[in-house]
Amino acid sequence: MRILSGVLCLVALAGCTPSYPSRDKESAEGCAAAELLSSEAKKAFGAREYVAAEVGFRRAAKQAAEEDCLSGWAASRANMCRAIRAGDKTTGALRAIDTLKADLVLARRLYPQTAGIFHFQLARAYFTRSEYWKALPHYEQAQQADQLGHYVTDQSGQFLYLPLGNLYTRLGEYEKASHLLKIGLDSAAAQQDTLGLCKLHGDLGLAYFSQGDLALSEARYHTSLSLSDAARAPENDDWRANRSVLFSNMAELKLQQQQTQEADRLAHESLEYDDANPEAYGLLGALAFLRGDTVAADTLSGIAEDLYLEEGLALTRPLAKVLLQRAGRTGSLQVNMERCQEALTYVLPHFAPKSLFEHPNPSIFYPENTILEALQLKGQLAWLRYQAERDPKWLYLADTSAMLALSAYDTLLTAYGFETSKMGAARDARALHTLQMRVLHERFVKLGEQAAGERLVVFSEKVRGVLLRQKMAEEVAALAAPIPTYLKNEADYLRQKIRGLKNLLNEQMAEREDAEPTQRAITAASLKLQKAKADILHYASAYAKATQGDTVYNLASLRRRLPDDKTFLVEYFHVAETNQLYIVACSKDSIRCAEGSLPVATLNYFLDTLRHPEVGRSLEGDAVFRSRFIAQAHALYQSLLAPVFPSAPPSKMIVATDGILGNLPFDLLLPHFPPPNAQAFHQLPYLLRRTAVSVVPSLSVLLTAAARHAAVPGCGYLGLAPSYCGHFRPTHYGAASVKHGAELFDGHYKTGFFCTKERFWSDAPSCQILHFYGHGHADGNQPEASFLAFAQPSERFGHCSPSRELDSPRSVLPTVERPRVLYAHEIRSMNLRADLAILDACETGIGQNAGPEGALSLARAFMDAGCRSTLMALWKVDAQSTAVISGHFLRLLKEGLSKDEALRQAKLAFLDNSTSAAPFLWAGMVLAGDADAIVVQDCRQGPLSFAGREWVLMLGLLLVSFYLIWAILRRR
Repeated sequence: MRILSGVLCLVALAGCTPSYPSRDKESAEGCAAAELLSSEAKKAFGAREYVAAEVGFRRAAKQAAEEDCLSGWAASRANMCRAIRAGDKTTGALRAIDTLKADLVLARRLYPQTAGIFHFQLARAYFTRSEYWKALPHYEQAQQADQLGHYVTDQSGQFLYLPLGNLYTRLGEYEKASHLLKIGLDSAAAQQDTLGLCKLHGDLGLAYFSQGDLALSEARYHTSLSLSDAARAPENDDWRANRSVLFSNMAELKLQQQQTQEADRLAHESLEYDDANPEAYGLLGALAFLRGDTVAADTLSGIAEDLYLEEGLALTRPLAKVLLQRAGRTGSLQVNMERCQEALTYVLPHFAPKSLFEHPNPSIFYPENTILEALQLKGQLAWLRYQAERDPKWLYLADTSAMLALSAYDTLLTAYGFETSKMGAARDARALHTLQMRVLHERFVKLGEQAAGERLVVFSEKVRGVLLRQKMAEEVAALAAPIPTYLKNEADYLRQKIRGLKNLLNEQMAEREDAEPTQRAITAASLKLQKAKADILHYASAYAKATQGDTVYNLASLRRRLPDDKTFLVEYFHVAETNQLYIVACSKDSIRCAEGSLPVATLNYFLDTLRHPEVGRSLEGDAVFRSRFIAQAHALYQSLLAPVFPSAPPSKMIVATDGILGNLPFDLLLPHFPPPNAQAFHQLPYLLRRTAVSVVPSLSVLLTAAARHAAVPGCGYLGLAPSYCGHFRPTHYGAASVKHGAELFDGHYKTGFFCTKERFWSDAPSCQILHFYGHGHADGNQPEASFLAFAQPSERFGHCSPSRELDSPRSVLPTVERPRVLYAHEIRSMNLRADLAILDACETGIGQNAGPEGALSLARAFMDAGCRSTLMALWKVDAQSTAVISGHFLRLLKEGLSKDEALRQAKLAFLDNSTSAAPFLWAGMVLAGDADAIVVQDCRQGPLSFAGREWVLMLGLLLVSFYLIWAILRRR
């Protein structure tokens, strides 16, 4: 017998003193004796003789250790723990965990290639105990080992990627879940694991269902069902259980599609395969509730609850879900609040409340949305009880419950890597935000608590622009850190790769080609980039602060950001279900709050009128049209601003909008009706005449942006006015507009067919003022596919006809045109230093509504890239009037006015001097972001302007020429 290391590990709960191998290499002779023992143990395991299997695997591990067969030792020890778990349903998992932890420590030291086996078995042990947050990191380690080619398990598709994808689905990280499940499908297909394929397709359907893609979900469910039919095995408990779960998932899908009869049929069919499937009973309870049979609903949900209790697990997420379903349907407020408390005990370890007023410690929160749901429902029930009894103790309970739910929400946000998951979480948390807004409004307005008003302002800031603020804070931290060059290069390479793949994806989707491989490649590269960014942030001194998703400046800091005592921050919160509108206005010395309703029909009609040029121009002289416009503009002012400014509006407003309000130019509203002799569009008493307006995602975003901008400020003006021919119509006024800007700021401009995307890409990053005059397009369905269109040099010989407007055809962009466009996702990936981007193009300020993140527009892409502010368009703009307003705006900026005041006076100048004052022509240009005056950087003291660099190059060429002439003459 070879000499062993002599390392012993006392594992009392496992009842064994194992022997360990001493080398880190396999014996050339193999480990035949150990394999024989292991084979016998496997037979015992297959026959469900778990005690015998445990003994057999322990002996096999000992024999493998004596033969220096390290992989055999690892496999046998792992299988021994499987037998321990299978043979003892009560404490087996705990015994296995203790053993596996000890073995993992040794495996890492002696034979790291086998560590993945122990991570995998630890993950399975935690998973069976519903301790998902403990299982996840071990599954991830096992997956990394599998990707490196190390042995982890025989059927990695079914047993590794399936639960890992399931965990990410539970977490809400659907993009990553789908990616892992697809890898699992590849693995299961290679291993010819039909049952594994069936389960993986089913879980992929669940991932699609969870993110709201019902069509893709249904397709995956049907594929899973077909595979299940092909692998039919009625005597196999695993096959029957999987089929039961599949039918209950399909029933839930049908319920979501409001096909209640089909949902009922599928739920009953689920029970035919497993009459103890709690999910099926829960669905039948939901269907009974929809029919109005509350007694049956509560009974069926109670059966589901009992079935989960029979599992005897310490932490049971599905049981908590059933309790919350019951709490949201039937029973008294007291009983339902108790159910919420009970639900929390099933997802939070060591939380055992004795009264409704006890709360869990947020330090024990982990990424689990059931915690958020339980606290949110408890707060909603307390709010209902307060409304019924008017006892302040219930109001305070609702407040503290909502605050804790927000802490759980923050825990989720910090765990997410994909923006899609963060936005999904923000969407799902809308009801929670509504509850907190109602409670704080009640405490501030009705009970007169000043502290609640301060919290109201901070809360309103907290839930807005979280993703943008977090991204900016991370970049500030990264700029201040001494980051290794290889990490920067890796991150840059991955960003470039993702940009190229996303462009390819846009082309494939437009041509209706199979984009699945490209999407998978994007996700894989994005996961690598997340890892690289995490490594970069570890070098940042402000790492902890930078990665907090809920970083919000306090009220004092927000007030310091206001330029003067006459400026108000005005923030809106719209509850779409009830049409309630909350308005919060904050100045340096006061807080105002009002509750009302949003006239959605009036607002929609008003905006539709503004957006259509033919309506604005043809009806400008129509008295009926003007009267309707005046009535609507005044009614909107009364709803949106009069509740907090009853006497007169302030001289300056910073507005944080919500939902559809992001499409409204506020300075177009009418604080009062005009006199009978002044009702022409030139003469109306617009808010514009007394108030400068800018819009922001949140004020704290501006503070974060200022910190990022201070690190590396931009320098100089860059104007770009491409020429077009063919698919994009030519423009008339761009060249003069950017030339005017360059003359004002002693900057640089490019026009014509050589004003390309590549030119912008190379020249824009170091500029202080960016000015683009050309075509833009907003894609409301795929925000990253929105674009600005540049020139193609090959078009300079084409025949083009002039056009008055900047709008482009709305047909699908031809493939040949795609190289010229700069997509929103490409803009976001840039590192811009600009104080201001002037986007004289159509629809640069509109896009997909992302709730508290605002509109995912081209202007938002520029802010993502580092721009402190943008001048954007809310609709298709008129070329000539846009050029005129931009010209006035630039001139006033040069004179030292703040951006919002410069835009206000530019619009007034247009109204005073233009032959037409139709709102379509001038109102759509809106300032987003920082409104401070621009202090023009001296390019000679910092990075050279583009014009300066060209002069340096010319001077250098001239000196070289003189030198060559001198050398030639000297030789002569």
